[in-house]
Amino acid sequence: MKNSAWLLKCSAMVLMLTMPGCRESYTVVTSLFTDGSCDRVITVTSDSGKVPDVAFPLPIDSTWKISWKAPTQKGEKYHFTARKHFAHIDSLRQEYARVSDSGKIQISISVEKKFRWFYTYFTYTEKYKLFNPFTMLPLSQFMTGDEVRRYLAGERSDSLKKKREAWETRNMFEEYYQGLLEAARKLNHKSLPVSLIESKKEELFAELMSSGSNDVVRETAHALGMPAVRKLSKELKALVDGIMRKSEVASKADGDYVSTVVMPGTILDTNAEEVKGNSVVWRLSDEHLGIADYEMRVESRSVNVWALSATGITVLGLVILPGVLRLRQERRLIGVR
Repeated sequence: MKNSAWLLKCSAMVLMLTMPGCRESYTVVTSLFTDGSCDRVITVTSDSGKVPDVAFPLPIDSTWKISWKAPTQKGEKYHFTARKHFAHIDSLRQEYARVSDSGKIQISISVEKKFRWFYTYFTYTEKYKLFNPFTMLPLSQFMTGDEVRRYLAGERSDSLKKKREAWETRNMFEEYYQGLLEAARKLNHKSLPVSLIESKKEELFAELMSSGSNDVVRETAHALGMPAVRKLSKELKALVDGIMRKSEVASKADGDYVSTVVMPGTILDTNAEEVKGNSVVWRLSDEHLGIADYEMRVESRSVNVWALSATGITVLGLVILPGVLRLRQERRLIGVR
């Protein structure tokens, strides 16, 4: 069974990293305006002049303005750019809500707008859902909440990398192990008792991780001491093939992501790494997406000029009007005399 041993020994972290020079680069710029409309510009650098088959949902319909920039010299890449103006932020939210393909990163967007007379407050939130097909075992069994936060913040100590790798590896094994149990239950043969398979789970894991054989059926039979495992050859091959396909789908998220949001007014609060005037920038990679949801949030405050003007005129009127009335009254009194 070609690649089976390699598959079960490698961590999904390794599987989800591409070779240098093959990673896509994604740049997303979202600009919000005080009237509730927004612009979205997506740029992808790729080795190919075709729309890449990647996990990040790329717009290709006619409502977007699509353009390509071909490389002009050696070492450069193709640049795919898609841009669109949305009359309301809800239209942008719905654009991604319609993406139901499990092979695509699920993106949710929301904007909260609060009017406070002199100011309008905007809170923009964009979330990329966890993109990892191997999550049977919760991450909390391997990493604490603080360790996850540190990892997402960019820390890559040997300790954290080993814990992340252990989570990925055990989840890939769990996929295989649960499939083995299900196949044994369906076969329902006395030579393959499910209880015995369950009692030797750790022996099976150790065998698959240490053996240099590419024959996963033989490795499984040896670890369990059950030659009858060969009765499940077809099912086990399908399991390995399924894990391979899932790994390939996961690898489509490989890349580096830069998301910039331009807000109306002054930035008040954000979890972004960089703040440049009224824009904020987040930088992440597939490693972030493969471990947890990634949320981007920013709040700004925009001055309502019309409200200031109206208030100024009103105040001015309240100050001047009494004086005008007194002046008129004085003139009437003088006229009477």
